[in-house]
Amino acid sequence: MSLMESVDEIQNRIFRLGAMIDAPDELLKVRRAENPSAMPYLVIDGEKYRYLCSERGCLIWSKSTTELDELIFWIFSDVTAVMARTHCMGMDHRGKDPRRLQ
Repeated sequence: MSLMESVDEIQNRIFRLGAMIDAPDELLKVRRAENPSAMPYLVIDGEKYRYLCSERGCLIWSKSTTELDELIFWIFSDVTAVMARTHCMGMDHRGKDPRRLQ
């Protein structure tokens, strides 16, 4: 008997957690297969969660874990990075280093 959550259960958990940080739903979608936009996707392989990214059939990177919390961390690392870039791009940086708070 497997104690691993299904992709649907993980998706529901990601949407619930994403709502807490106002993450856009589009960033929270857990993809189940390779896709043309080279977005990461999730495969449950036996007793492992595999989080992969590939483009045009070539594997770019792959991570695997048996821990759901680690998988969720990886997913939200990607989500929050995109949110931070989007926020930074929307700010006025004329004459300022955008990496500085001042």
